[in-house]
Amino acid sequence: MKQHSVRINLEEGLQARNTTALVRHALGYDCDIMIGKEGRWVDGKSLMGMMHLHGRKHEWLTLVTNGKEEAAAIDALIAFLTTASPPPEDKL
Repeated sequence: MKQHSVRINLEEGLQARNTTALVRHALGYDCDIMIGKEGRWVDGKSLMGMMHLHGRKHEWLTLVTNGKEEAAAIDALIAFLTTASPPPEDKL
């Protein structure tokens, strides 16, 4: 299991487009992904769950991954969340 706190640096935070891209990215890893904010936890592979977090720029999230690709998944999610703009969808 890997755990890391990360500050959202996406210019628009986790609005619909960025949240969709994050979930699509998370779905590519063979592990469980949980994301928490202010004591509330959601499945990082669930679009509806992630939309309920309302992650805004400069807010902190806690990422927890567990499974076969946990290290690669947490590294990729940290990179995604700390980039000023998300990668184009064809790069996900």
